[in-house]
Amino acid sequence: MAKLLHLNRPNTRVSKALRAWWVMRRQKRRRRQGQPELPPLPTVLVGNGSYYAQQEWFNTVFEVQVDLGGWPEAMVEIWLNVNEGGFAFLDLVASDIGEYLHVPAAYGEELLVYKARYRSATGELGPFSNELAIQIVI
Repeated sequence: MAKLLHLNRPNTRVSKALRAWWVMRRQKRRRRQGQPELPPLPTVLVGNGSYYAQQEWFNTVFEVQVDLGGWPEAMVEIWLNVNEGGFAFLDLVASDIGEYLHVPAAYGEELLVYKARYRSATGELGPFSNELAIQIVI
């Protein structure tokens, strides 16, 4: 009879492992509930671009709008593609800039394509903006 009672008792190792798993699961759920969800990363729009001649080169200027959506003001990366040669990092400016001036942008006829993205103080990167093409014609 003693053996039958022994077999009906749960194994202590299994119950300890199950209890430890259950405690860890509940702790993870509590931690997740306490953290506020971050809004999506800010989006950047570039537009209304133009160019003008100055001495021997051309300058470009365009608007930069950042929808912060709850994120703090930080920086905006400006990227440039010259004559479809591939995008390269151009500049890092404040997110409240409003208008970007590229001096000198070109020395002759060229196709300049700009795009931008948000960069937070902790290094998080937002999605790239739309592309803005400025064709310089002499």
